[in-house]
Amino acid sequence: MRNVAYLMLTLFFVGMTFTSCKKDYTCTCVTEIDGLDPVTNVVSYDGVKKSEAEDACDILDGAANTTCTLEEQ
Repeated sequence: MRNVAYLMLTLFFVGMTFTSCKKDYTCTCVTEIDGLDPVTNVVSYDGVKKSEAEDACDILDGAANTTCTLEEQ
């Protein structure tokens, strides 16, 4: 019985090691230009790692007069 418990525990940890944490994220960007109403754009990233979504949202955040925030869906 003990061997079965160790085997199950080992399989659980091996499974967790090979499972990536891919989720859905939304990058919301607001662009403000003097004299005009702010423009909001929403970009969805489905089934990606958080670091990938952050990198993509940071690129959009680099545009002039634009502020972006990343949220998990």
